Amino acid sequence: MSLYGNRNVSNFGTRKVNLSAEEEASGNVGKALTLSTKRGSELAWRFNKDNLSWLKRRELFQEIYGLCRESFCVKDSSEFRNDVKHHIFDTHEICIVPFGNVPDGLSPTCFKTDKIAAFASYNFLHYWTNREFIYFSGIVVDTSLQGLNYGSLLMQEIMKSNGIKLAVLRTQSPVMYNSFAKVCKVFPSFDGREIPGEIKNIGKYVARNILRMSDYDEGKMIGKETYGKSLYGKEPILNNSELNRIFKQKINASRGDSIIVVGELK
Repeated sequence: MSLYGNRNVSNFGTRKVNLSAEEEASGNVGKALTLSTKRGSELAWRFNKDNLSWLKRRELFQEIYGLCRESFCVKDSSEFRNDVKHHIFDTHEICIVPFGNVPDGLSPTCFKTDKIAAFASYNFLHYWTNREFIYFSGIVVDTSLQGLNYGSLLMQEIMKSNGIKLAVLRTQSPVMYNSFAKVCKVFPSFDGREIPGEIKNIGKYVARNILRMSDYDEGKMIGKETYGKSLYGKEPILNNSELNRIFKQKINASRGDSIIVVGELK
């Protein structure tokens, strides 16, 4: 569940992460995050370009691609493959939750998994005020685990572990919006609250400068024909009829509309 099809994205640049000499020598080093899920404590592994080799990312691609196809209910296509590759190879960090949390030898230095439970890709950006925030470009959870708050917990722990309280995402899905809202105070809120000026400006900055959205309404934080079509083969439905109704009213997913959502960690 969440957002792929993130085309026409400008260069995000680099974010250097300081590693020890031992970590740099090991080649594939991840930072472990603990998720307190309904299934118990589980580990998520954070990797960046400095500590996950291109070769290892290529090895992970097929499993992540299968996870994304199943989650989005879409057929195999070169377009979708390229979208998933973008999220694996061209983002600052990726975070992976393996089923069973069993990297080889229980060490992140030789990470390997035969099955991925959840995946996130994201970039670190700065607004003109020099306020740092995370742009979540992809959050995907295995269909058997959806509804167990994996997406919410991933975003929460990624933000906490980086010491960043502000995040942005773009979505067509009330399910994704709801996951974000569980851990962040989000705008647009759809409850009549006015969107603060700084939040509007950050949304506009991401829409115009990062995602190159040409038809973006900064007051509503909605972009028309962002993707050109719905990203989902099957419409994502939340167990909340009111939020489903609001999304249907606010955006036309079939033509590719999407919402920019800005959230501050609770």
